[in-house]
Amino acid sequence: YRLKIIRLIEPDSGNIFINNTNINRLSGKELRVFLLIGDIYFDRNQLEMTNKYYETSLNLKPRNGSGLLSMAKLHYMRKKYFKSIVQIKSIAPGSEYDISLHYYYAECACKLRDYKTANEEYNTLLKYRNDKFINKLRCS
Repeated sequence: YRLKIIRLIEPDSGNIFINNTNINRLSGKELRVFLLIGDIYFDRNQLEMTNKYYETSLNLKPRNGSGLLSMAKLHYMRKKYFKSIVQIKSIAPGSEYDISLHYYYAECACKLRDYKTANEEYNTLLKYRNDKFINKLRCS
């Protein structure tokens, strides 16, 4: 999906756009594009634009676990730790999720001084030591 998204970036301005005329015809995989565009803005620390694309994704598919986790990350970056935890807890049990969920849950719990939950989430995160998310944390 990254290659498809790169083509949506305007070469001169660097702005990202998407033609949403056929938005109702998008499949679940295509809806992921909105999250990936949001992720690009998230990596650029452009939180307002990040919010726009994450919200669009959730408006189209409200119970999407990836969308809920993405909004939780955004709340975390905005230091809205309680809102972040609410988003994380709204992800349906047993649904597929990124292991970064445990990191953001642990970090928010720690900021809110819920050290027991933070410890549990960090311990869960340690089970995935070889995951690309963990390697990204090590490099940053």
